[in-house]
Amino acid sequence: MNFLFFLSTRRYPFLARVLIVTFLFITSEPAASQSVVVHPDAPVSELSRQEARALFTMSQRSWSDGSPVVVFVLPDSSPIHKEFCKKHLGMFAHQLRQTWDRKVFSGTGQAPELVSTIKEMRALISKTPGAIGYLPESEIDDSVRSITIREGAR
Repeated sequence: MNFLFFLSTRRYPFLARVLIVTFLFITSEPAASQSVVVHPDAPVSELSRQEARALFTMSQRSWSDGSPVVVFVLPDSSPIHKEFCKKHLGMFAHQLRQTWDRKVFSGTGQAPELVSTIKEMRALISKTPGAIGYLPESEIDDSVRSITIREGAR
């Protein structure tokens, strides 16, 4: 501890911050692997990354059969949400938030439905026709259906 105290003195404050942030990053628990899930009757079994991005950025508001899409997401600070954004959409959570905010503030769109817990996400997707969201693989049951996200365009 004396070493960290030494680094936190006026002589090396930046180095102390770097070491502390590195320690916190290394010791933080990784987010659980998650999958994109839909309502059991949703007319889709797989999506390309571009299609998933269009749905979750609220650019595409209906499925291919014309039925409405209802998008559910966890809070921006959720490790599951952050991992979902990087893994399935190829973007950071703050970039996704900026896209929603731009649409809302310009009057050209709306933000997705925000849920506070994984259990709430699963319950709402299971009872909302046309719903899409994401869950840790360990939380997926028969009430929702997991779909595949392809890397290439359709």
